[in-house]
Amino acid sequence: MISWGIMPDKATLARWKQTIIDRRQNLQHQGIKYLAFLAPNTTSIYPENLPNEILKAQKPTRLDSVMAIMNDEIMDLRPFLLQRKQIEAVYEISDTHWNDVGAFAAYEAVTAKLVAWFPDIRPVQRSDLSTHHPPRLREVECMVGCWIAWEPKPTSNLLPTKTFDARCADNNKAVLAPGSSATWHDWVWDATECPSRRFIQDHRSLPKALVFHDSYLMALNGFLSQNFREVRYVRARFDPSIVDLEKPDIVIEEVAERYLDQIF
Repeated sequence: MISWGIMPDKATLARWKQTIIDRRQNLQHQGIKYLAFLAPNTTSIYPENLPNEILKAQKPTRLDSVMAIMNDEIMDLRPFLLQRKQIEAVYEISDTHWNDVGAFAAYEAVTAKLVAWFPDIRPVQRSDLSTHHPPRLREVECMVGCWIAWEPKPTSNLLPTKTFDARCADNNKAVLAPGSSATWHDWVWDATECPSRRFIQDHRSLPKALVFHDSYLMALNGFLSQNFREVRYVRARFDPSIVDLEKPDIVIEEVAERYLDQIF
């Protein structure tokens, strides 16, 4: 899916950058870290699959323009995903989202930043996960009608080989455990598994987090939840009133490239 919206002019880009700087500084004054990152469009990672006329029309993209002025204000995950792409697929074949492999590459990049701030974090390791390639109907097929869809395409699932510590605050159920692969993606997506979207564990030296996000976090939350003694997920854009209520040690904000202007 191509990023929509007009190309921002210099004044808009400057205003967007100042919004992020102000947000970071306001949180810093409260003793709260801030980490923002963008989930790239599929076409930003696999531009070779676009028709040449569309590819040329997209250069530079809105994301290119934003990242050119942002410096380190927002994490650019494209280098990490492009690097992993050389080894294995990082996005779904027929979907606008990354697969588990792409999500885990993003997780590793984000966690490297978190560990620099909070050294007690012990990241999930890829060696603790097994890779499976089941067939699955994805977003694009269902857009045209699942009942007339083509055969399901293979996807990449990373399944836990052991039980991890983070658990739902409502029912004490581990978010990552062997046999949980059918449902753990949905814990933040539809809140049927963990209605409060709050996860906890008993490691008191770990930070407390508040995460604002969209659908891309669905494939990340099982991993990310292991980094915090408590984390609440809010499927919405940044809301300072929720920050005041939660009083976290860190605020994380994720937004898909196609919704780029919603972060500002």
